[in-house]
Amino acid sequence: MNRTVPGLVIARGTHVALAPDAVVDHRELTARVRRILRPSAEAQSPPVEDDGYAWLLIGGELLPGWCDEWVILEQEHTRQLRLHGLEAGAHRMAVQGRHAEALELAFEAVRLEPLRESASRAVIAVHVSEGNSVDAVRHYEWFRRLLGMELGLRPSAQLTALARGQAAGTPSPPVIGW
Repeated sequence: MNRTVPGLVIARGTHVALAPDAVVDHRELTARVRRILRPSAEAQSPPVEDDGYAWLLIGGELLPGWCDEWVILEQEHTRQLRLHGLEAGAHRMAVQGRHAEALELAFEAVRLEPLRESASRAVIAVHVSEGNSVDAVRHYEWFRRLLGMELGLRPSAQLTALARGQAAGTPSPPVIGW
């Protein structure tokens, strides 16, 4: 490997590693998502990246198809980080009035994890910010039915208030039962 790309692989004794400055897609994804999640020092939301976070819509899975025990936790960590990035990116896009792009990000989060309330919250919040109350309620009802059928839970009071266009307080835990 080092003949083709000198310095890419570092071998010390029985250990082999990539050079610390090697560009690795997983490192890049992680760094970019962390920038989205970093709170702004200013009162306003930081500017959206030029591509509108389109890179979050492409793959992002760590070592797909690998089922080795050591990689499963890392795969879940990457998936969760990407979900948070999609939700935060959707919020930033909506604040800037880029609702169609915001919905793409929010719906990707729902596609990845349909039972994740914060993903549906992102979709509903974009609809509300765009003034599409019917779409907000439609998505809320879809999520409410899915959550009830799959887990016997109800959406939180916060999500219900958001779908109704009301100011919502702190998140409440899901209510068990239906």
